[in-house]
Amino acid sequence: KVLIIGGGIANFTDIAATFKGIISALKSYAEELREGKVTIWVRRGGPNYQEGLKKMKACGKQIGVPIRVFGPETSIVAIVPMALGLADPGEVEEWSEEASQINKVTRSKSVAAQLL
Repeated sequence: KVLIIGGGIANFTDIAATFKGIISALKSYAEELREGKVTIWVRRGGPNYQEGLKKMKACGKQIGVPIRVFGPETSIVAIVPMALGLADPGEVEEWSEEASQINKVTRSKSVAAQLL
């Protein structure tokens, strides 16, 4: 069983705030999720998405449910086949706080270079 929590890249929605409610629900149903052997796949981008994805990863560890987390660098179209077992999840790197920081610096340098 698979639960996909995904969406596009939000313009104004605080992703961490949105995930706060989802995390509360996941904690409330943790036992059922574990019993059902549910795997959760998350893909989201937008304001404060890094904090939101970090909290989702932590939630998975806390409740003992596998949660795969992807940011805006991964297409939502890529997540669905992986979640359904139709594509190899090893082909796409999961979001990590470290990689996100590196990407942020790289993007900043790229923008600065364009301005010069």
